[in-house]
Amino acid sequence: MRKGIAHTAGKYTYPAASGTQLIDGVNAIFNASYNCIKLYCTAGYLTDYPLQSSWSSTPANLTALASTTQMAAALSKAWNTVILTCFTFANGTTNWWRVSPTAAKYAAEYTEIYNLAVYLLSTYNGTGRKFVLQNWEGDWAFMDAFVADTYVAREMVDRYSAFLGHRQRAVSDARKATASDCQVLMAVEVNRVTDAMLYPHRRRIITDLAGRITPDMISYSAYDSTIVDQGGWGADITAWTNATTPVFTKALRQIQLAFPGVPIQVGEFGFPEGIELPPGRNVGTMINTVYSIANTAGLVNFIYWQVFDNEETSPSVPRGYYTVKPDGSSSVAGTAMAALP
Repeated sequence: MRKGIAHTAGKYTYPAASGTQLIDGVNAIFNASYNCIKLYCTAGYLTDYPLQSSWSSTPANLTALASTTQMAAALSKAWNTVILTCFTFANGTTNWWRVSPTAAKYAAEYTEIYNLAVYLLSTYNGTGRKFVLQNWEGDWAFMDAFVADTYVAREMVDRYSAFLGHRQRAVSDARKATASDCQVLMAVEVNRVTDAMLYPHRRRIITDLAGRITPDMISYSAYDSTIVDQGGWGADITAWTNATTPVFTKALRQIQLAFPGVPIQVGEFGFPEGIELPPGRNVGTMINTVYSIANTAGLVNFIYWQVFDNEETSPSVPRGYYTVKPDGSSSVAGTAMAALP
């Protein structure tokens, strides 16, 4: 199982005020000997890397963004696997498919993803690299909200299936059309798994879209089974471990049953090391627990959120979702992740 770190939307960068936030985070991850990274390649690139002071050009599509000097420098490092959260310039970063989707919009989505896949297969041919293109936390998109019991109308199943299906077909067609020793895969990211069986009235990807789409990979944003729905932090670290182990194990099994034979990655998970971390909770121990379960389940990638914290408890006070602190030192999570086999 490959381990890696995500990098997007950091509230700071290191070195501070460098103006090169994208490559700062990339270097921090690469120099820590990770061979897997998760980046954002979207129409919202200016907010994906807010402290990146300049870009070599003003891209109008995903291929142009991947071709910028800054993104090309990030992609060209000797990674084994690059995971790219992608939202097209044609349709933007909103859940456009929910409201009056058109054939033209679906076609534009297909074309932009197809062209990016062809570009990656062609440009990095000879490196044997693997690229995973994916959405972000697809169950929240399904709901268009961050409230778990949000009603999702039946027609959204068809619309979401069409959106994800066009993206998968674009990548599959690009692979057929482009000779390369690289791989480009399409992943669908799920993030509400633990409640899918408990509350059958709640539409979820693993229950309502399974059988409608067959992605190359499933990405699991695993907060629901590692800290939230399994009882939060618990009374102490032992209580957290006793709650998390069966819940996370079951969540992975539910994904496997919904998408048999499809590889799974932990697309993100993390623990805040700031003031909300209760006393006596060891983030390193928690990471090792999650890693052991994921490794036993045969997952392919294991991504921690993230290199530079993208959240704050107050101005300039990170929540602690980081592997590199604002002063450049390693966090508890950074040290624990680097020590994983």
